[in-house]
Amino acid sequence: MSETMSLVIFNETDHVLAAFTEAGAGDKAPDPVDVVGAGLLIRNDEGEVVASLPADDLRVENADRSERVLIQPPNYSFADGAAAFLPDVPSALTLTASKLTVTRAVSQDTECFFVIDGGDLTEPLEGSAVITAVANKGEALLSLTPGQTYGVVVLIPGVRPIAKKASV
Repeated sequence: MSETMSLVIFNETDHVLAAFTEAGAGDKAPDPVDVVGAGLLIRNDEGEVVASLPADDLRVENADRSERVLIQPPNYSFADGAAAFLPDVPSALTLTASKLTVTRAVSQDTECFFVIDGGDLTEPLEGSAVITAVANKGEALLSLTPGQTYGVVVLIPGVRPIAKKASV
């Protein structure tokens, strides 16, 4: 049994999005494209595919094996060469055809990152928004087609990812 595991990590926030072990794996972590192809499929709590995060936004790191991380990778981030548990902090998102709003109590302005996929998009839409400490929300202007259903993944540093489907 391998004493290490490989973690697929979102570059901007260090969220662990997938974890795996590989028999006979060396010390060097594989290239993300070799692991996820063009992109990593992200699922919501119901198991539905919500979005695909492009391989260019990901990296793979090796760490000491942890069964907890292997079972629930989105509950962790990567810091100082190891997986760190993320709290389940209340956060909300609202998607309309013209705007994504992310709400979360923060003590300082915090940049969050999002990927929107599905609907009539030909490739995932990526962006960021700043959640301000004054308003406890961040907004990004969008141009989505009304009547479509989109998958949304929001990654806020230090908090578990949000993944859901929304109709606009």
